[in-house]
Amino acid sequence: MSITHVLRGEDHITNTAKQIMLFKSLGFDIPKFGHLSMILGKDGAKLSKRHRSQTITEFRQEGYINDAVGNYLALLSWAPKDGKEIFNIKDILKIFKIPDISKSPAIFDIDKLNWINGIHIRQKSDESLYKLVLPFVLAKKILLETEAKDRIKKEKLLRCVDAFKNNLKILAEFPEYIEDYFVKNIENFSVEAMQMLKIDSSRIVLNTMLEKLSYLESIKSFDDIIGFNLHYCKNLITEIGEILKKENINGKLLYMPIRSALTGQTHGPELPKVMAILGAKNCILRLRKALELIKLQKGGIWV
Repeated sequence: MSITHVLRGEDHITNTAKQIMLFKSLGFDIPKFGHLSMILGKDGAKLSKRHRSQTITEFRQEGYINDAVGNYLALLSWAPKDGKEIFNIKDILKIFKIPDISKSPAIFDIDKLNWINGIHIRQKSDESLYKLVLPFVLAKKILLETEAKDRIKKEKLLRCVDAFKNNLKILAEFPEYIEDYFVKNIENFSVEAMQMLKIDSSRIVLNTMLEKLSYLESIKSFDDIIGFNLHYCKNLITEIGEILKKENINGKLLYMPIRSALTGQTHGPELPKVMAILGAKNCILRLRKALELIKLQKGGIWV
């Protein structure tokens, strides 16, 4: 088979003498043999299922990217002299040298793999990442296959990719971040979001935003998603901020009530990105829902 080098685990050292004898007896050239230290778990024991030893198929199902897995496996007992850690497979093929392999046992670290996978995710273009996350979105039934072909739904999902890709360690996490953006109403508000909506100025902020958005309902030609893009939403937030300056409402008191009303949370992606994902109609619906909650407040208690 013209194999010149055989690199394998040190547990095969005992086989080597027999195999050399076979090569000689058959008149074949003897390849160069190299035996590598074993990969161990963090506890120093031989790698097993309890250390997250998995098949490539299992890694793929969890949302690990092929370049990231190849990158991490290459770094087990090997590293280039310049100390660089992030590569694609083609890079590794160019710089890998057998003498650079370490003699010490490698320790399999799932946290390091997740870190590397996260970097490879962030290096993907939004379009490439969209194709990778789509199977996970379909599996969780956030979108149906027929809906995924719709240009509006695709644009919405692309905006989700842009907003949340920096949060991901594995692709399987993506549906958890976006599921609330594909429903009409938020079912659960965090405690912090509820507290923010209780503040007197929050009602002023939400009513101001609702006034700026409501007129869009009467414009039949307005595209709820394509027209309501990131640029439009940034300008809208700026405009609302200017209006509320006279009320001395700014900073946290301006942004937090809007975020709380739209997402039920006080933290998340940039607010214009959140609005652009939801679309104008859903933003209006959620603002009205939040204002209804504020009206239900009696004596500081939500009922």
